[in-house]
Amino acid sequence: MKYPIIVIVFLSFFCLKGNSPVTIGVDEGPVYGAILPLKDQKNVAVGGVNATKGLLLPRIHLTDLNSLIDIIPDSEDRPDPNVHIGLTVYNMNEDACSLKEPLRRGVYMWNGKTWNLAGAAYDSRVQTYKDQDGNEFRASQFGSAGVWMIENLRATKYADNLGGAYLTESLTAGATARMAYTYPGLNKSNFDANPSIGLLYEWEAATNKKSIDAVGKEFVNGVEKSKHNEGNHLQGICPEGWHIPTMAEWIELEKEIIKNSSQYSSLTNLTEPVGGLDPTDPFDGQIGLGEESILIYDRGNHGMAMSSKCNPPGITDTNISKGNILFDGGFSAMMAGCVWGTSTVSDTYGRESYFHTGSVVDFGKSPAIYGYAGLSIFSGDSDNVGVSTRTPFRTDNGGYLTVRCKKN
Repeated sequence: MKYPIIVIVFLSFFCLKGNSPVTIGVDEGPVYGAILPLKDQKNVAVGGVNATKGLLLPRIHLTDLNSLIDIIPDSEDRPDPNVHIGLTVYNMNEDACSLKEPLRRGVYMWNGKTWNLAGAAYDSRVQTYKDQDGNEFRASQFGSAGVWMIENLRATKYADNLGGAYLTESLTAGATARMAYTYPGLNKSNFDANPSIGLLYEWEAATNKKSIDAVGKEFVNGVEKSKHNEGNHLQGICPEGWHIPTMAEWIELEKEIIKNSSQYSSLTNLTEPVGGLDPTDPFDGQIGLGEESILIYDRGNHGMAMSSKCNPPGITDTNISKGNILFDGGFSAMMAGCVWGTSTVSDTYGRESYFHTGSVVDFGKSPAIYGYAGLSIFSGDSDNVGVSTRTPFRTDNGGYLTVRCKKN
């Protein structure tokens, strides 16, 4: 069958020494060398404006950037991809969540294999890198806070400069599993549906067995002092040239997003909570009061500026995030949740996002007990960003959390 293709047919014939180019719009001869000039202004000097109207491209609803199926959606026949090279359309559909590449509103041209957007698909701050498994990931500049991954890490082995050893896949996330990773929601299908949701890592795997003690560490208000400004970084499971951010670095990121939230979200610039975010005392003096598991839930309402507009796979709740999608340079924290316990997952998947830091915590007890600090972002109406502590060798497991690396 013949494909229904929108065609503009101009039937203009001139009998001036045989076949000649034509001009559409005015009764004037064509510009030399042009097959079909379009204009509505006469007697225009060379280089002048010759029209007050434009050419309206056919509007189409693209759903697949690697197929021509959308130009004949109701037919089982498929157009020849080579015959259609150069086909240009205006896409009316926008999808930032379900495809590997963002689907934007705008002009697309078919190159024989894919639809190419006429213009940049990404914000100029966004760059693409590869981890040690060969997976592509995106990262973006966040002012003076540096360059951060804007997708969750999904590496399953250490970088070659650390030996390249593989971690253990744990489908139950049991308390005895060490040097292990698991899947968000304890469900591999969640990861397969959208790999940018990343993996969840237990402490030893994330930090490459960083010691939980006071050896070689300096503590301020119970939290290991960050030495990132001196170039002292913990690479852990991150790619070479990247590191696990300390709690102080996370607070620097929070401050940047609060101060310039209009750059990273649709919100106007926010203000820091009363008392501010103190990188030298992120737990507001609560460490050393006898508790080994501390959660400070409400540290400001900037969670909505840091969270992703895209739901994780299988979650159909209304997403009210105001953060930019990752292709527009937002931090885009997807609610991958966390895994506690021996074989169960809490109800955090789709609601919360927990991140490892590289910071050890001294609980100030005798005998000494140490743990590590994490940061959490909550979805929904709370908008909150919290900090928490855990001890990694409890019988219920210290927890499997997401990793976002920062560039050295």
